[in-house]
Amino acid sequence: MGAGVGAAAGAFFQDAGFGAAAGAVVGLLLHLYFRLRLR
Repeated sequence: MGAGVGAAAGAFFQDAGFGAAAGAVVGLLLHLYFRLRLR
Protein backbone atom coordinates (compact mmCIF):
# COMPACT_ATOMS: atom_id res chain seq x y z
CA MET A 1 0.00 0.00 0.00
CA GLY A 2 2.66 2.49 1.04
CA ALA A 3 4.85 1.56 -1.94
CA GLY A 4 1.92 2.14 -4.29
CA VAL A 5 1.28 5.57 -2.80
CA GLY A 6 4.99 6.37 -3.11
CA ALA A 7 5.04 5.23 -6.75
CA ALA A 8 2.05 7.46 -7.52
CA ALA A 9 3.71 10.39 -5.74
CA GLY A 10 6.95 9.74 -7.63
CA ALA A 11 5.10 9.73 -10.97
CA PHE A 12 3.37 12.98 -10.02
CA PHE A 13 6.65 14.66 -9.07
CA GLN A 14 8.54 13.00 -11.95
CA ASP A 15 11.04 11.66 -9.41
CA ALA A 16 11.06 7.90 -8.89
CA GLY A 17 13.66 8.15 -6.11
CA PHE A 18 11.50 10.58 -4.14
CA GLY A 19 8.45 8.37 -4.71
CA ALA A 20 10.27 5.29 -3.44
CA ALA A 21 11.44 7.14 -0.32
CA ALA A 22 7.96 8.55 0.31
CA GLY A 23 6.45 5.09 -0.17
CA ALA A 24 8.87 3.57 2.32
CA VAL A 25 8.07 6.25 4.92
CA VAL A 26 4.30 5.95 4.39
CA GLY A 27 4.46 2.16 4.51
CA LEU A 28 6.48 2.26 7.73
CA LEU A 29 4.07 4.71 9.37
CA LEU A 30 1.04 2.62 8.35
CA HIS A 31 2.73 -0.53 9.64
CA LEU A 32 3.49 1.05 13.02
CA TYR A 33 0.00 2.59 13.24
CA PHE A 34 -1.80 -0.73 12.68
CA ARG A 35 0.66 -2.61 14.88
CA LEU A 36 0.01 -0.26 17.82
CA ARG A 37 -3.73 -0.15 17.16
CA LEU A 38 -4.14 -3.94 17.02
CA ARG A 39 -2.15 -4.50 20.22
